[in-house]
Amino acid sequence: MSDSTKPTTQEKDVGIHSKSRKERIEKIEYITNIMDSRYTVPYLKTKIGFDSILGLFPTVGDSISACFSVFILYQAYRLDVPPSTLVRMSTNIGIDFILGMIPVIGTVGDWAWKANEKNADLAKSRIKDQSKTTTDIKYLLRYVVPAAIVVAFSAIALLILIVSLMYESTTESILLRELLR
Repeated sequence: MSDSTKPTTQEKDVGIHSKSRKERIEKIEYITNIMDSRYTVPYLKTKIGFDSILGLFPTVGDSISACFSVFILYQAYRLDVPPSTLVRMSTNIGIDFILGMIPVIGTVGDWAWKANEKNADLAKSRIKDQSKTTTDIKYLLRYVVPAAIVVAFSAIALLILIVSLMYESTTESILLRELLR
């Protein structure tokens, strides 16, 4: 194979699930559209997506939304976005997730914050042409992965807390009813 016919780093097929840069960017834009701006609210002329709709169900809905946001983060990572940008994207996801945990404020926060749109814009503006370096991977492992783990465990802990509080209140009301008979 001559040098002119060898695939560039961007064109190489890294694995069975590899996609071209254009396909990855299209995926990011598609998920962003669905999650943040799919529907126009009548009379308000503002756009909302499934992130705002899922936000009506605290914890569970926000956890599902966070999964889509992490998918965008993963696609950005595969597009060789610099680690500092990946950290900013993770921060946007964390803020969106934490805001979403607050019942009424969270729904408004999902509508106003639009973390997926912010992350898509960051990713598209910071795509690198060169391949990843070991420093980038170390940075990613040092900051982004632990942040994602903390967000995931926080969601699980909050869900356990909510379920236990619901169980306790149900148990107490049953006991109270029995005592009042």
